[in-house]
Amino acid sequence: MNSPTSILCAAPSRVEIGEPFALKVKVLGPLRKIDSSGNWNDPKPALHGPFNLNVSRSVQYHDDCLPEWAGSLMVDAGEALHRDRQLEFDGQNQGVFSGDTRPTRLFEGLTLHEPGFHLIRLIDPESGAEGWSNPICVSDSAPEFRIFWGDPHWQTFFSDGVRCPEELYAFARDEAFLDFGSVSDHMEGITERQWEYFQSVINDYCYVRITTENGNIAW
Repeated sequence: MNSPTSILCAAPSRVEIGEPFALKVKVLGPLRKIDSSGNWNDPKPALHGPFNLNVSRSVQYHDDCLPEWAGSLMVDAGEALHRDRQLEFDGQNQGVFSGDTRPTRLFEGLTLHEPGFHLIRLIDPESGAEGWSNPICVSDSAPEFRIFWGDPHWQTFFSDGVRCPEELYAFARDEAFLDFGSVSDHMEGITERQWEYFQSVINDYCYVRITTENGNIAW
């Protein structure tokens, strides 16, 4: 159950030579059903919440991230990559929710030093499981345009989906590794107070990257 079967990893699609970037990594295993086992007074968001099942539509939330795992992943990207050749999961400093030890986390400080298209390969030497990043286009100067990935159409338990808005935004950002996304519940079932709540959740989970005149990055 706790042996990896594959590895999901995502990186920026376009970077400049020497520009630091983060690699987002999730170690996968067998797909398993997540029951609606939470209580109303549990901290939210959480993996085991009360909103993982839509009875009327037979929608059931599933998870393919290992429930827990510790180990080292070997990194292979040729001579272009400058960083340690392994990524460490210690079983503690990982996960998305409070008390979550699933092997999903972000590794910062990677740089590529050769122009062209590159792929980053991750391997678990114990199980042989591996995964490849998306292609990364490395240019001599800062890219004029960047590529961002997202999904603007989610539905929560407020209409005909599963999970609460906080759980969906946490999943999108920290597990699906999306750059943007949006809840799109059916408005005929939403009250004005719920609409205010949706906007508050969005503001809690979104950030904007701004490059100042002196080149510094602010969030």
